[in-house]
Formats: sequence, structure tokens, C-alpha cells
Amino acid sequence: MAGIPVLDRIRLMIEPHEQVIICCWDQCRIGLSNDLSQVNHHLRNKYSLPSDDRRAATSLLRSRIPTINNADSILFRKDGSEIYPYLWVYDGFVCSYYIFRTISKSTISRYITDVHRQKMFELRVRTDEMYIPI
Repeated sequence: MAGIPVLDRIRLMIEPHEQVIICCWDQCRIGLSNDLSQVNHHLRNKYSLPSDDRRAATSLLRSRIPTINNADSILFRKDGSEIYPYLWVYDGFVCSYYIFRTISKSTISRYITDVHRQKMFELRVRTDEMYIPI
């Protein structure tokens, strides 16, 4: 992983380009908040890690320069980007007319119906013809 022993031991890493915390446990593989109390809570409740390990990790992360970014603030990667091995890859849907993406078919259908209803009537197409699976 990242080569930082404290983080390696508890399977966290800092993604070098975006500077976000990634939980690398096989069942998790997600970006975490930069709120260290939430990181601590995640490690305690999901993996029952000892308090010494959690404290060492949060202390290291707190003192880190550059500071850690919040995973929610990172932009989506471009389609066709290299797959990042520590994160899940999801299939999803993108609107054909605006930049709206989701992994939920029901969400894209509601979005199309709400935002593009007039366009659907003008083009005489069904909802599923207004988005692209990616």
C-alpha cells in the first residue's frame, strides 16, 4: 500500500494525487471523510480496531502536510481512466444531455422524467433512450 507503517497496519492509505484517505479493507474500499472523528468511528465500529492503532493513525493524519481532502469533494474520474485498485468500480448511467451521473437506474429515470420531460415528448422517446449506460 502507501508504505506508511501506521496506516498499512490498519489498512488505510492516502491516495497520492487527490490526498484522500482510502479504507483498503476488501469489503470496504471507499474514500473516507477527512473528519478524523469519523475515521476513528469507522475503524472502531466496522473493524473493532484497538484504540492505540486508531489513535496513532488519527495523530499521524492530523499532523500531515499537505492536509487531507474530503473524499466527497473529489471530482469524478474521466470515463476510461485507469482503474484504481483500492476503490470499487461501479457501472452506472449518464444523462445524454447534461452531466448527471448515477449508479442507480431508478435515480437516472426519475432525473430524466423530472428534468427532460418536455424533450422526451418533443423527440417521442422513452426514458431509457435519454441516458447512456457506462
